[in-house]
Amino acid sequence: MRLIFLALLTLSFTNLAMANPLASLQCDAVGAIKQCEKSCKSGNGKHCNTVGFAYGSGKKGVVENKTIAVEFYKMACRLDDGMGCNNLGIHQRNGIGTPVSGQGAAASFVKSCNLGFKDGCFSAGYQYRYGPGVKLDGYKAAKYYQRACDMGSGKACNELAIMYNAGLGIPRDRIKAGQLFLKACQTGIRDACDK
Repeated sequence: MRLIFLALLTLSFTNLAMANPLASLQCDAVGAIKQCEKSCKSGNGKHCNTVGFAYGSGKKGVVENKTIAVEFYKMACRLDDGMGCNNLGIHQRNGIGTPVSGQGAAASFVKSCNLGFKDGCFSAGYQYRYGPGVKLDGYKAAKYYQRACDMGSGKACNELAIMYNAGLGIPRDRIKAGQLFLKACQTGIRDACDK
Protein backbone atom coordinates (compact mmCIF):
# COMPACT_ATOMS: atom_id res chain seq x y z
CA MET A 1 0.00 0.00 0.00
CA ARG A 2 2.80 2.36 0.93
CA LEU A 3 4.62 1.66 -2.35
CA ILE A 4 1.47 2.37 -4.35
CA PHE A 5 1.03 5.70 -2.53
CA LEU A 6 4.67 6.69 -3.20
CA ALA A 7 4.35 5.70 -6.85
CA LEU A 8 1.18 7.79 -7.24
CA LEU A 9 2.80 10.72 -5.44
CA THR A 10 5.87 10.54 -7.71
CA LEU A 11 3.66 10.32 -10.78
CA SER A 12 1.66 13.35 -9.62
CA PHE A 13 4.78 15.48 -9.22
CA THR A 14 6.12 14.29 -12.57
CA ASN A 15 2.89 15.33 -14.27
CA LEU A 16 2.98 18.75 -12.56
CA ALA A 17 6.55 19.32 -13.68
CA MET A 18 5.68 18.33 -17.23
CA ALA A 19 2.65 20.61 -17.41
CA ASN A 20 4.85 23.50 -18.52
CA PRO A 21 8.00 22.18 -20.20
CA LEU A 22 9.34 25.72 -20.58
CA ALA A 23 9.26 26.38 -16.82
CA SER A 24 12.44 24.36 -16.25
CA LEU A 25 14.12 25.47 -19.49
CA GLN A 26 17.76 26.44 -19.11
CA CYS A 27 18.45 29.66 -20.99
CA ASP A 28 22.22 29.45 -20.69
CA ALA A 29 22.86 27.54 -23.90
CA VAL A 30 23.52 29.43 -27.10
CA GLY A 31 20.44 29.07 -29.27
CA ALA A 32 18.09 28.49 -26.33
CA ILE A 33 17.19 32.18 -26.22
CA LYS A 34 14.36 31.84 -28.74
CA GLN A 35 12.75 29.18 -26.53
CA CYS A 36 13.31 31.40 -23.51
CA GLU A 37 11.63 34.30 -25.33
CA LYS A 38 8.62 32.04 -25.79
CA SER A 39 8.71 31.09 -22.12
CA CYS A 40 8.97 34.77 -21.19
CA LYS A 41 5.94 35.66 -23.27
CA SER A 42 4.10 32.81 -21.51
CA GLY A 43 4.70 34.51 -18.17
CA ASN A 44 8.14 33.43 -16.92
CA GLY A 45 9.73 36.61 -15.57
CA LYS A 46 13.09 34.97 -14.86
CA HIS A 47 13.37 34.02 -18.52
CA CYS A 48 12.42 37.56 -19.56
CA ASN A 49 15.33 38.86 -17.49
CA THR A 50 17.70 36.28 -19.02
CA VAL A 51 16.64 37.24 -22.55
CA GLY A 52 17.06 40.91 -21.65
CA PHE A 53 20.59 40.18 -20.46
CA ALA A 54 21.35 38.29 -23.69
CA TYR A 55 20.21 41.22 -25.85
CA GLY A 56 21.93 43.74 -23.58
CA SER A 57 25.26 41.95 -23.76
CA GLY A 58 25.09 40.45 -27.25
CA LYS A 59 25.72 37.00 -25.81
CA LYS A 60 24.03 33.63 -26.12
CA GLY A 61 23.70 33.82 -29.88
CA VAL A 62 21.84 37.13 -30.27
CA VAL A 63 22.90 40.46 -31.68
CA GLU A 64 23.33 43.14 -29.02
CA ASN A 65 20.34 45.48 -28.89
CA LYS A 66 19.92 47.57 -25.73
CA THR A 67 16.42 48.76 -26.70
CA ILE A 68 15.14 45.20 -27.01
CA ALA A 69 16.91 44.36 -23.74
CA VAL A 70 14.95 47.10 -21.97
CA GLU A 71 11.66 45.73 -23.33
CA PHE A 72 12.46 42.30 -21.88
CA TYR A 73 13.48 43.85 -18.55
CA LYS A 74 10.14 45.66 -18.50
CA MET A 75 8.33 42.35 -19.06
CA ALA A 76 10.41 40.71 -16.33
CA CYS A 77 9.57 43.49 -13.91
CA ARG A 78 5.85 43.35 -14.76
CA LEU A 79 6.07 39.62 -14.00
CA ASP A 80 7.58 40.42 -10.58
CA ASP A 81 11.14 39.31 -11.24
CA GLY A 82 13.28 41.32 -8.79
CA MET A 83 16.48 41.03 -10.80
CA GLY A 84 14.63 42.13 -13.94
CA CYS A 85 13.31 45.23 -12.13
CA ASN A 86 16.81 46.06 -10.91
CA ASN A 87 18.26 45.66 -14.42
CA LEU A 88 15.50 47.86 -15.81
CA GLY A 89 16.31 50.51 -13.21
CA ILE A 90 20.02 50.46 -14.11
CA HIS A 91 19.14 51.04 -17.77
CA GLN A 92 16.70 53.82 -16.85
CA ARG A 93 19.18 55.55 -14.54
CA ASN A 94 21.97 55.45 -17.11
CA GLY A 95 19.94 55.98 -20.29
CA ILE A 96 20.94 52.63 -21.81
CA GLY A 97 18.43 51.63 -24.49
CA THR A 98 15.90 54.08 -23.05
CA PRO A 99 15.87 57.78 -22.14
CA VAL A 100 17.31 58.66 -18.72
CA SER A 101 14.60 58.55 -16.08
CA GLY A 102 15.66 58.96 -12.47
CA GLN A 103 12.10 58.60 -11.25
CA GLY A 104 11.53 55.52 -13.39
CA ALA A 105 14.77 54.04 -12.09
CA ALA A 106 13.77 54.73 -8.48
CA ALA A 107 10.38 53.06 -9.02
CA SER A 108 12.04 50.00 -10.62
CA PHE A 109 14.60 49.74 -7.80
CA VAL A 110 11.93 50.07 -5.10
CA LYS A 111 9.84 47.34 -6.74
CA SER A 112 12.92 45.14 -7.01
CA CYS A 113 13.61 45.69 -3.31
CA ASN A 114 10.00 44.98 -2.37
CA LEU A 115 10.31 41.70 -4.27
CA GLY A 116 13.20 40.78 -1.97
CA PHE A 117 16.14 41.36 -4.34
CA LYS A 118 18.97 42.78 -2.20
CA ASP A 119 20.73 44.52 -5.10
CA GLY A 120 17.44 46.31 -5.82
CA CYS A 121 17.41 47.60 -2.23
CA PHE A 122 21.01 48.76 -2.61
CA SER A 123 20.18 50.44 -5.92
CA ALA A 124 17.16 52.20 -4.39
CA GLY A 125 19.35 53.49 -1.56
CA TYR A 126 21.94 54.68 -4.05
CA GLN A 127 19.31 56.38 -6.19
CA TYR A 128 17.92 58.34 -3.23
CA ARG A 129 21.38 59.26 -2.00
CA TYR A 130 23.03 60.29 -5.27
CA GLY A 131 20.28 60.66 -7.91
CA PRO A 132 19.87 61.58 -10.69
CA GLY A 133 16.32 62.65 -11.33
CA VAL A 134 14.87 62.22 -7.86
CA LYS A 135 14.81 64.43 -4.80
CA LEU A 136 17.78 63.33 -2.71
CA ASP A 137 16.49 61.91 0.56
CA GLY A 138 18.86 60.63 3.24
CA TYR A 139 16.10 58.89 5.17
CA LYS A 140 14.89 56.96 2.12
CA ALA A 141 18.47 56.12 1.17
CA ALA A 142 19.14 54.84 4.71
CA LYS A 143 15.91 52.81 4.70
CA TYR A 144 16.82 50.97 1.51
CA TYR A 145 20.50 50.56 2.44
CA GLN A 146 19.36 49.06 5.76
CA ARG A 147 17.09 46.58 4.00
CA ALA A 148 19.93 45.55 1.66
CA CYS A 149 22.33 45.33 4.60
CA ASP A 150 19.87 43.11 6.48
CA MET A 151 19.78 40.84 3.40
CA GLY A 152 23.58 40.51 3.47
CA SER A 153 24.81 43.29 1.16
CA GLY A 154 28.17 44.41 2.54
CA LYS A 155 28.31 47.38 0.20
CA ALA A 156 24.95 48.58 1.55
CA CYS A 157 26.17 48.18 5.15
CA ASN A 158 29.26 50.23 4.23
CA GLU A 159 27.26 53.01 2.54
CA LEU A 160 24.90 53.19 5.52
CA ALA A 161 27.86 53.26 7.93
CA ILE A 162 29.36 56.20 6.01
CA MET A 163 26.04 58.04 6.26
CA TYR A 164 25.75 57.46 10.03
CA ASN A 165 29.41 58.23 10.66
CA ALA A 166 29.20 61.68 9.05
CA GLY A 167 25.49 62.42 9.60
CA LEU A 168 24.82 62.56 5.86
CA GLY A 169 21.08 63.12 5.55
CA ILE A 170 20.40 61.21 8.78
CA PRO A 171 21.34 61.87 12.41
CA ARG A 172 24.98 61.14 13.19
CA ASP A 173 25.47 57.93 15.17
CA ARG A 174 29.07 56.73 15.40
CA ILE A 175 28.19 53.64 17.44
CA LYS A 176 25.76 52.44 14.77
CA ALA A 177 28.32 53.39 12.11
CA GLY A 178 30.95 51.24 13.83
CA GLN A 179 28.60 48.26 13.98
CA LEU A 180 27.78 48.65 10.31
CA PHE A 181 31.44 49.03 9.29
CA LEU A 182 32.18 45.78 11.15
CA LYS A 183 29.29 44.01 9.42
CA ALA A 184 30.49 45.31 6.03
CA CYS A 185 34.06 44.21 6.80
CA GLN A 186 32.82 40.72 7.69
CA THR A 187 31.22 40.43 4.25
CA GLY A 188 34.53 41.27 2.55
CA ILE A 189 34.31 45.05 2.04
CA ARG A 190 37.99 45.87 2.67
CA ASP A 191 37.48 49.66 2.97
CA ALA A 192 35.10 49.09 5.89
CA CYS A 193 37.76 47.16 7.81
CA ASP A 194 39.92 50.29 8.14
CA LYS A 195 37.18 52.35 9.83
